[in-house]
Amino acid sequence: MYGILVSAFNYALGWIFRVLVIKAMVFGLLFYITSEFMGYLMGKLSGSAIGGMQGAVDGLPGGVLWALGVMRADFGIPLVLASAGLAFSIRRIPVIG
Repeated sequence: MYGILVSAFNYALGWIFRVLVIKAMVFGLLFYITSEFMGYLMGKLSGSAIGGMQGAVDGLPGGVLWALGVMRADFGIPLVLASAGLAFSIRRIPVIG
């Protein structure tokens, strides 16, 4: 009975180190690479089109600006753009895509 429990424990421990730890390391590395790439990309793109966008937002009527404020567009639009860019870059990784 003791031998069966030790064998099951060794099998479970081997599976954890063989499968889970390796996958966690690979996906952690891929997450780090993509997050650093997106941070670099957003840093390069942040100053390029801000002036034109600010002029377009200033021309909107007050009701539209209020609705955008209620919907938290100041948070949502960059979030959607960043997630779309990240999804695009993840599809280009040969291991995943």
